Amino acid sequence: MGHPCNAETRRIISQAQRAPVFEIGGVKHKVCSRCEKPKPLSEFGIRKELDLDGNPLRNFRCNPCNADYQTEYRQKNPEQYTLTRRKIVLRRNYHMTMEQWVALFESQGCVCAVCGADNPRSEGRWWCIDHDHSCCPTAGKSCGKCVRGIVCHPCNKGMGCFSDDPALLIKAAKFVQEHKALLI
Repeated sequence: MGHPCNAETRRIISQAQRAPVFEIGGVKHKVCSRCEKPKPLSEFGIRKELDLDGNPLRNFRCNPCNADYQTEYRQKNPEQYTLTRRKIVLRRNYHMTMEQWVALFESQGCVCAVCGADNPRSEGRWWCIDHDHSCCPTAGKSCGKCVRGIVCHPCNKGMGCFSDDPALLIKAAKFVQEHKALLI
């Protein structure tokens, strides 16, 4: 029975088949597509795709060559690289697509959900995604269901310093109000 594959999957499998795995001294090796040296399989990252037998495919480039390739790509295509990294972080850490992020940001008027700033207020940084940290056990990651909004860096840091505790945030606000009144 044939394997239903799209063109990209067939291309990946075809490339993987061109760089077959072989043994040297009982250790599995393959040839790096960039430096063209045979290296142990452990020096090749694992891809998400599976071969026809259901085994994970390995990267075409060895880890050092792949790092060099990534650096070169990042330098030649900084905007595309940044966009791709943002998409990966959104998916991996917040279970969101870029389209979902844009919809959420537009729904709050394209400003910080807390202070209303129209920029992230931190040089060279992107907006922060605020989520309920008590919902998800893994630090820095969200299930995607507990995202509260998109905030600027100072607001995100401020809430984090108060452990997202509304009672502490209210106490801090009262303290600032009371002491501001004393200075007037």
